[in-house]
Formats: sequence, C-alpha cells, structure tokens
Amino acid sequence: MGNARTFFLLIAAAFLSITIAANVQASEKIVVLQYQLKPVESVESGKYIKTEWNAKIRNRASEPVNFSITIAFLNNENEVLKETTSKHSLLAQETKSFKDTMLLEASIASKVSTTKVILKEIPAEGTAP
Repeated sequence: MGNARTFFLLIAAAFLSITIAANVQASEKIVVLQYQLKPVESVESGKYIKTEWNAKIRNRASEPVNFSITIAFLNNENEVLKETTSKHSLLAQETKSFKDTMLLEASIASKVSTTKVILKEIPAEGTAP
C-alpha cells in the first residue's frame, strides 16, 4: 500500500507540472480559456491513475458550434502515448466548462511529459466539412 501511495504521489507531481505547460490547438471560432488536468486517485493498487481534465471553452462565433475536445498525452519526443476525445456543443457566444475522467495506465503516466488540448469543429449535418 505504501509503494502504491508513493508512486501515486510521484505521478501527481508530474501531472501538476504538465498542466501548466499544456499545448492548445483550436479554431478561430472556439478557444480554450482555461485548462487543467490532475490525478484523482490510484486504481487497482497503482496499476492505473484516474485523471480528471477540465477545460473552459468559449465560442466566439455568432452561431452555435459543435466540436470535439481531444486530450493527448505526449512524451518527451511529442509522440502521443494516449488520447481521449469527446463531442460537445456551444451556443453562440457561449462560454462553458467541460470535464471528464479517464484511466491512464501507470506505465504510460510515468512517460508523459506534457498534454495537448485539440479542439476540432464538427460540421453541421448537411454541410461540407
């Protein structure tokens, strides 16, 4: 139990440092105003780290927008180790916070050096991409 807790604390320290250095890729319509990623708990005796991300997104357009949020976990070479994607929508000029949790394998978490937030607009049905 002590080893799992120590490992979790080391991973937590790594995540605290990467939330500050997160990369953001967005369109002109939708922007990330705030982003945070943090470890929540160790699962299955340290086999997984449950993480929670929270992103405050603003739609600057005068019409509603559908989009996806991808959180990518990158190593020192900027290679994607793991990613998670979810779909969302915002009304015109709306600002809203979105959050979700995911399990990250401890073996992968130890290799993560930064994260990247990628926003992609999803065209409305019946329109060209």
